Amino acid sequence: MARIKTKDLKTQYMIRVYNQDEYEIFKRALEKFKDKFDSLNDAMKYFALLGADKMLGDNTLNQSINFSEIRKSLQEINDKLTTISANQKMDFVDTNANVRVNQALLNLITKLLNKQSPINLNSYSQGWKYDPLDKNGIDNERDRILRELIDVR
Repeated sequence: MARIKTKDLKTQYMIRVYNQDEYEIFKRALEKFKDKFDSLNDAMKYFALLGADKMLGDNTLNQSINFSEIRKSLQEINDKLTTISANQKMDFVDTNANVRVNQALLNLITKLLNKQSPINLNSYSQGWKYDPLDKNGIDNERDRILRELIDVR
């Protein structure tokens, strides 16, 4: 390879190595590839260009990996949100069904009570209609049912 004259040089770069490990890396690379280059300067230029090209290529690769990881994470989040939304719809339907069943049962009980003994339910106070006979009765029954369900599982 012909030597470039100093007047033809557009820009110069200089490499300074401060670390023995870095020096050893350069030394091994130069020994391994010494017959491939005309001069030490050509080898250093090639190493620098190859390293710069690799860094630029890796950066592009890292960015594309990051974008694909972000897309994957967003897709997983979207799938989870879709599942949560479907579960909320099913819970809403289930709750409404339970409310309507309870309303139907209350209507049935009221009709049976009216048929059994024709009483006017509107003539009693709100407390009589809605309060239990035993203030702790409902709480005790709820606690008993909860204990049964916990023991079963």
